[in-house]
Amino acid sequence: SNYVSLSHPSDQTVIFVESLTDILLDHIRAGGNDRINLTFKYLHWISKVRGYKYVARLFPHEVADLEPVLQLLVKQDKNDAEHWQNRYILLLWLSVVCMVPFDMSRFDGSSDSKPMLDRIMDTAIMYLTVSDISRDMAGIVLAKFLSRPDVRDRKLNSFMSMVLQKSKEVDVTLMVGMVELSGYLSVLALIYKHGKRTDVLPYAKSVLDTIISLNLMESSNTLLRKYSIKIVQRVGLAFLKSRVASWRYTRGSRSLLSLKENQQKKDATSGEMLTDEAPVDDEEYDVPEEIEDVLEQLLGGLKDKDTVVRWSAAKGVGRVTGRLPLELADEIVESILRLFNLGESDGAWHGGCLTLAELGRRGLLLPERLKQGKLFIEVNLCQVVKLALTIIHMAITVVPVVKKALVYDVKRGSYSVGSHVRDAACYVCWAFARAYEPTDIKPYVTDIASALVIVSVFDREVNCRRAASAAFQENVGRQGTFPHGIDVLTAADFFSIGHRTNAYLNVSVNLAQYDEYTLPLIDHLVAAKINHWDIQVRSLTASALCNLTPKASEHIKNHVVPQLLSQINSIDIFKRHGSLIALAEIIHAFYNLSKVENVALSEFIDQGVIDELKAATLQIEKSNAFKAVGGDLMRSAVCQLIERVAQSKLPCHDDAVIETWQNLIEEALSYTDSEIRNKAALALEALTTEYYQDENGSVKVDKRDVLLKRIFSNLTTDAEYTRSGYTKAMGHLPILLIRGVLSQVLNNLIRASVVRKPNDAHLSETRADAVIALSRIFTTVGVDKSGNTENTFCQDNIPSVYDALLTALNDYTIDSRGDVGAWVREASMTAIQVFTSLIVNHDPSLLNPETVKQIFCFLLQQASEKIDRTRDVAGRTMLNLLYHEPPIPHIPHFNELRQIFPETDIRFLNWASASLAFARTVRALALPTYKYYVLLGLIISVGGLTESLVQHSSDSLTSYLKEIENNEEEMKSYSQTLLDVYEQNLQNDRVTIPLLNTLEVLLANSSFGCFVNVEDHPFATKLYSLTRSDISKTHPQKMASAINVFAGLLEFRGKIRRKIIQYMMILLCHRIPWVRKNASDRFYMACLTFDDMIDEDVQAEVMDILTETIWDDDDVSKLKPVRNKLCDLLKVPVPVLKKSAQSNKAKAKNSSDDTSGNTDKEYKAASAKALDTLPKRR
Repeated sequence: SNYVSLSHPSDQTVIFVESLTDILLDHIRAGGNDRINLTFKYLHWISKVRGYKYVARLFPHEVADLEPVLQLLVKQDKNDAEHWQNRYILLLWLSVVCMVPFDMSRFDGSSDSKPMLDRIMDTAIMYLTVSDISRDMAGIVLAKFLSRPDVRDRKLNSFMSMVLQKSKEVDVTLMVGMVELSGYLSVLALIYKHGKRTDVLPYAKSVLDTIISLNLMESSNTLLRKYSIKIVQRVGLAFLKSRVASWRYTRGSRSLLSLKENQQKKDATSGEMLTDEAPVDDEEYDVPEEIEDVLEQLLGGLKDKDTVVRWSAAKGVGRVTGRLPLELADEIVESILRLFNLGESDGAWHGGCLTLAELGRRGLLLPERLKQGKLFIEVNLCQVVKLALTIIHMAITVVPVVKKALVYDVKRGSYSVGSHVRDAACYVCWAFARAYEPTDIKPYVTDIASALVIVSVFDREVNCRRAASAAFQENVGRQGTFPHGIDVLTAADFFSIGHRTNAYLNVSVNLAQYDEYTLPLIDHLVAAKINHWDIQVRSLTASALCNLTPKASEHIKNHVVPQLLSQINSIDIFKRHGSLIALAEIIHAFYNLSKVENVALSEFIDQGVIDELKAATLQIEKSNAFKAVGGDLMRSAVCQLIERVAQSKLPCHDDAVIETWQNLIEEALSYTDSEIRNKAALALEALTTEYYQDENGSVKVDKRDVLLKRIFSNLTTDAEYTRSGYTKAMGHLPILLIRGVLSQVLNNLIRASVVRKPNDAHLSETRADAVIALSRIFTTVGVDKSGNTENTFCQDNIPSVYDALLTALNDYTIDSRGDVGAWVREASMTAIQVFTSLIVNHDPSLLNPETVKQIFCFLLQQASEKIDRTRDVAGRTMLNLLYHEPPIPHIPHFNELRQIFPETDIRFLNWASASLAFARTVRALALPTYKYYVLLGLIISVGGLTESLVQHSSDSLTSYLKEIENNEEEMKSYSQTLLDVYEQNLQNDRVTIPLLNTLEVLLANSSFGCFVNVEDHPFATKLYSLTRSDISKTHPQKMASAINVFAGLLEFRGKIRRKIIQYMMILLCHRIPWVRKNASDRFYMACLTFDDMIDEDVQAEVMDILTETIWDDDDVSKLKPVRNKLCDLLKVPVPVLKKSAQSNKAKAKNSSDDTSGNTDKEYKAASAKALDTLPKRR
């Protein structure tokens, strides 16, 4: 692989970075301003990728570099916002060379009035208050420089006094003040990081008092709060001597390579110190009083609203605690554990988890203190008892707290917070795996393992699921005591839990096969996920319980079902909804399980549960829960419950509740939410399938007829949602209800799939639902050639169905949402594929040749049109039918189509990609049967508005015409087809506007060059005539495109050119200014392009008139003499008003020489409206 990772560099990468840095530094040393800015930018990029600490090691630290670097830095302009990288890299370099092991006084020159020490200090201080990243690097320079003994003695005291004084004087209410204070705080933090404890300890109290007095934790600036915490923790460390706490727990070697040795030598290594430094007895160590203030600030920082502040505070607590006696450390742990209560914010929980992880990593959480008996030799009995109580408290408290944090989720309005807390809790578990011996953590393995498994499969956020999986993996590798660790990791790996649905429905089932995890998984779903605020999580929970029921059927029956039944009437709408759908899925799971085990359903669901379910649905209806807040959720849940009850064949036949359920379903069929209507249709299907038949399996005719009558009557209503719902219900009718009345069902659905009156035009979704319903009925009823039209599809009713589907395939309804007819066309194409496949599989002779021809013509047309989604459906449908087995008969040009569209296109051709789709469909223009339809589809695409669509479709079309331009017969056939499309769609703006745009593209590309030299070629003459007819009722957008077409037709010779010139002269005095302007521009370009159009002796004068005249002047009367002069020069008749126009001259003073059917006022209004929609042509 050529990929180079700079975060984990190889030896070659290191060598490359080092050599590149040397080259860039040499370029800086050489001087010059031509590319030095670019050099600094490259160095900054390297430092950004690899880190400034790594790059600093590559910089030379020779004495000779100190003066040049400092001089170059002084020359920089600190206000130059463009070249801040220069200052950053120079300060980084200065931080290296300023540490040369020579006294700074040796670099003072006799001619220089200012010592080198002062120059470096002044330069760095100057950049300490800038607003760019140079501020941070200036702090590093000062911190390192002040750590030198010679500089410390002379400058540290004055510098600290200056910084503390200015920090108090800064106005933090202003942005400038915040920037300045950030610089001061950053350098203080770095001084306490790089300086020796003995050097900075004298200033610790004054620094701490200053930081506390500034009250930065109340500031809105995150950076200031972060620096405040950093300074406080480092000042606290300065107060405390560096020591290893005698009570700290140490696991020994942390290397996995030595894990086996550690286990073998566990008795010898457990409890040993990580360093050779002697432990200090707690009684011999006095803690300064200032530590109380330090800890108060750090513990307050754990509750901060920003993660970076909490994380810094957590690390600070861990570092300080490691230097404290056991008694104070226990108090800190107590304070941290108090953060884990519901009264605290999510930030406090997050900060607490981070701190527990830090304490665990550092061995400051003690799992088994009593084993370290050698540490208690010199302590009294009270201390031993106190230590033992501490151990018990930690063992009982920490693990339950972590378990609570793993499922922490607090609802806030329409969302919840807590993902960061759960992620941090996973980090705690990860840290414990590395911190403790397996024998120490073994008592809590079951709890921790179960909690991590639950989070890894059932958490809503993918980052939390993967964090839990990583923590589980770490425990399996480090501890080796987690139940079925390797098997669990194999099932719940990084990728399998990445998709929430897969984690809930598949991974959870794999993990539930292990007894240790079965009940915790189920109980967690019931306790935490059934009432989750996210409806998708609740739905997945119900489905997961369905899948997990076979793993613990007795537990589900005896514990889960009663609990869910008790929650059906809860005041929490989410809990009610989740409980209902969970019960529905569990009932269905019991039904499937009873069939597998061949036992009666009553073994799992007793009559009492059934009665409670029926009573619950009745209670929901009586309480008007459907009309209250969350009524849509209850409708959805009840429909799902009815569906699953019916599918599970619960004994409710002839029960009064069936009528109630049907009424609930019919109400839901008219609901505004499409998802609820879908569920209601599914519920009606299940209900009628099970409870509309008698003991013999025959349909209850009276109930069926009443139901169908209601459905048919609602198919003609003007209420969109009601019609849509009942149309969906028609598609879900079981064969039990359709058999014997198929003709009525078909007739009503066919009528619902077409526009029967003007008010139906906007009901495109309903018409699409009707077509989809037809498709479902095809599958439900099937085909039988010799069957009855009332029971099945046969040769008598198949033609009428195809007529309806082909009619739907021509639905081009457009409203404010766009081409909404596309929904109907897509549904029709899918239905055609289903119906045709059923017929061919039964008896191909039922297919009519003309029907098959129309199907493929329309499919190729749709596959050539502009909507990507529709084109994709058409293309895939066409290929599936083309390669159907058994083959579909009567397909025109069958072999040629298979050559154009090979079978591999079924899998690999992306029809939604314009560049791929049009390159294929344009080839079908060579097939006479499909030429008209493919060209019609391409015209819609080439004349569209989307730039990529127009580009790819026009490129494909023009490329095809280039291939056939020398084939006179093909060109004649193509041009005649183009004229046929125009003539048959005259005055149809949906086709003619894109057609005019397509003609403009083709004429501009000289696609009809073979006709140009023929005098008065019929194509040009006919095209001019059709265009004039089409714009007789002037449409502004169409007029703009027509002018472009007329200009392109000027290339043709003969009388047609004279006619076009004469018409262009008419347009030069049109009533609309932009029309005159557009006509003059296009005519001027035509004169330049076609040099034989105008006599050479008048060409210059004509061009001057066209360019110098202001054609969009409001006063048309001034333009007529100019236009008339052009007519004389071009030797064409001067346009005159027709008699009808002359008689109306008094009424239309500003009328043009063109005679339009529109009034001046109407035309101007229409043109103004269309100006903004004019397509931008290439």
